[in-house]
Amino acid sequence: MVATCVFGSTLRLDHRQGQFDLSDVGLLNQMDSPAGQEKGMDKSYSRSSGRSVDKFLLSLDEGAFGALYRVLIGFAAIPVERLLLGSEGSDWMLVPFLLLVLVLLRVVPAVVRKVVSFSAELLEAWYVRRRMAKAYDSYQWRKLIWIGAGLALYVAISGQHRPVHIALSMFCLVAGAGATAR
Repeated sequence: MVATCVFGSTLRLDHRQGQFDLSDVGLLNQMDSPAGQEKGMDKSYSRSSGRSVDKFLLSLDEGAFGALYRVLIGFAAIPVERLLLGSEGSDWMLVPFLLLVLVLLRVVPAVVRKVVSFSAELLEAWYVRRRMAKAYDSYQWRKLIWIGAGLALYVAISGQHRPVHIALSMFCLVAGAGATAR
């Protein structure tokens, strides 16, 4: 699928692979956009630094870095849950805790997008991604494979082979793999 942004840029989106080719997005800084002109953006804004920041922010959720940070989230989930809720609690508390983490992974970026000023094209590229993710639900489920890999890695390294931890790791891995195969 090819989507055209308001400012004439194109995004190539392949939902089956979960990849977004944003290499040909002509990222504009805010002073070039109608919104930036309305705000009276300072012309001293560096075009190249704005583009590189935008490209960096776009790449955070893709490829190896996106997978790595999801593995780290899965790896840290069990120790953080134990730290916050205490080790005497039920192992099943990991399930609602992980659900809370997943909700926060959606809410925090939404709040940041509202609070921090980003270029119009960067916001539009993120909007296209969110729209694609809503249209193809498997894209969201696909992220679970990396969180499950992090959970499984923690279980293997820590030696804490609790049934809930193993079951939750396996659920995330299987659900993510099933979405990837779709």
